[in-house]
Amino acid sequence: MDSDELISQLHELGIDVPKGTLRRWASEGLIKGPEPEGRKGKRGRFMSWHSKTVEQAAAIYIIRGSYGPKKKIKSLLAVKELVDRFYAIVNEFRDTENPEVLEKLDKMLVPGKSAEGTKGYMYGSSEIHSPFITYIVTLEKIRGNKPLFEPITVVFSWNYHLVRDEDGRESFKLRYDGVSFKDSAENAVSRHVGYTPEAFEKLHGRKPTDWEKEKEEGKVITFDKDTDWSNVQVDVANQQIIIKDPKKNEFRVIDLKKSGLRILSSSEWAEIEKNSQ
Repeated sequence: MDSDELISQLHELGIDVPKGTLRRWASEGLIKGPEPEGRKGKRGRFMSWHSKTVEQAAAIYIIRGSYGPKKKIKSLLAVKELVDRFYAIVNEFRDTENPEVLEKLDKMLVPGKSAEGTKGYMYGSSEIHSPFITYIVTLEKIRGNKPLFEPITVVFSWNYHLVRDEDGRESFKLRYDGVSFKDSAENAVSRHVGYTPEAFEKLHGRKPTDWEKEKEEGKVITFDKDTDWSNVQVDVANQQIIIKDPKKNEFRVIDLKKSGLRILSSSEWAEIEKNSQ
């Protein structure tokens, strides 16, 4: 596409960027620049922008609007490099279906602290984590035809599928099932690893729980910032969560051993932090 077509597509997304700015971003390496293209029946040298430039330019525009136009080029290039690495790993798994490939995504996470002072694991570093999330979410909003300036959670999903060979023997195969979206108050990127309904029923002998329905019916326990954690105990040795209902003076035990989830001990967390540094 030529420059006018690029500007037109960005305008349709609600973004207006001058040609000079796009050329500067391309020279800085922030977006994929135009390449020479031969046009049948015409003389001369024509430059054509890649289709991916639209979503890259949109991501840079939104990051600049969210975190300030003076965001250092070095930081923006680091964000772009991390985004490229993230998708390279996703594509590598799609090509190989090797579960060990997903460990590379885990290694992209490092211990850090948010602007609000909350400790946790972040992509790349505390400095580039938020722009990284904004970049990923912007790309997926465009690809999924979602409103560009409304917050959403992007969920990358991997599920174990029940597969059968030519002899009818059954096994479980982890496959990439693409991206889905969830309403949220802020932009976020999430990774889900689970089972298809068929695989879950085969493994557990029952159909998977409809969490949203059971939450509405009051059958699901949720935790938030207002939770009284004095009524919650964690038994790492037995992999159980014990919750006390102070009104009824009753206890509910959640056994994680068959859930696919696991509580990590303090020493295990320390080992993870050590290996990620």
